[in-house]
Amino acid sequence: MRRIETEEFWDDFAETYYEIQEESRLPIAEDAAAFLAKAGIFPTQTFADAAGGTGRYLKNFAPQTGQYDLIDFSDQMLKFAKIEAEKHALENVHFIQKNMADFFADDQKYDVVFSAMNPALTEENQLLQLMRKSKKWVVVLRMIENHDDLFSRADQLLGIAETDPNDDSSLMDTFERFLTAQNLGSHKKDFTYQYQEEITREMVEEYYEEQQNHPLFQSLLERLFKGKTTICSTTTITYRLLYWPAGDKEK
Repeated sequence: MRRIETEEFWDDFAETYYEIQEESRLPIAEDAAAFLAKAGIFPTQTFADAAGGTGRYLKNFAPQTGQYDLIDFSDQMLKFAKIEAEKHALENVHFIQKNMADFFADDQKYDVVFSAMNPALTEENQLLQLMRKSKKWVVVLRMIENHDDLFSRADQLLGIAETDPNDDSSLMDTFERFLTAQNLGSHKKDFTYQYQEEITREMVEEYYEEQQNHPLFQSLLERLFKGKTTICSTTTITYRLLYWPAGDKEK
C-alpha cells in the first residue's frame, strides 16, 4: 500500500499546494465541469468533494450545485479552500474537517460524491464506501500520465528514473477492472494536455548537478542540444475521470 502523508505534512504543504494550484496552466477543473454537465451529472443538488484540499474545483463545480461540501482532514488546506471560495463569491460551500475514515462512517449522503487526486483512496473496497455515501453518482479523478520529452528521457538514460507518485495509471486500471467485475456500469473520460517551455543547457546542467560525472551525461547533453544553447521541451499530462451510478438516479 502506498504511503499516506499525515495531517501535519499536509498542513505544512498547504500554502505551497495552493500556489501550485493557482499557477497551474491546465484547465482540468473547467473541462471536467463541462464534461459532467454533458454527461447529465451536473447540475446537482448535494455534492461532496472528498479530500477537496485547497479547493481546485470550487470555481467551476460549485455553481453547478445547490450545496457543496468540501471535506478534508487538514485545517490549513481548508483555510486556503475558504480563500478560494471567497475569491469567487461562492456562498453555497461548506467546509468540513474530517478524515476519510470518519467521512465513510457518518450517515450523510450526497447526490454526487467526487474525489480528485485523493492520496487516501487506494483500495477497491473504498469505491463501494463511496457508493454508500452517494445517492446518484460517484466520480473519481486522478492523473495517469505526466512526462516530458527532456527530463523524463534524461532520467531514463541516466538510470535514475523513479515512479511518479502523481502517476496513478495502474491504480485507475485496477479501479476500472474492479468496477467492471462488479457490473457497476462505470465510464471513463481522459483529458490530455500538452504545453511547451524553453529549456537552456545551463538549466539542465544545474538540475543534474549530481550527475555531472556520470559517463553518459556529457554525451546526453550533446544529443539533446546538438550544439544549441536552448531547446523546446513538451510536457504531456493526462487525467482520467471514472464515473458510475450509485443508487436510483430517479430519486
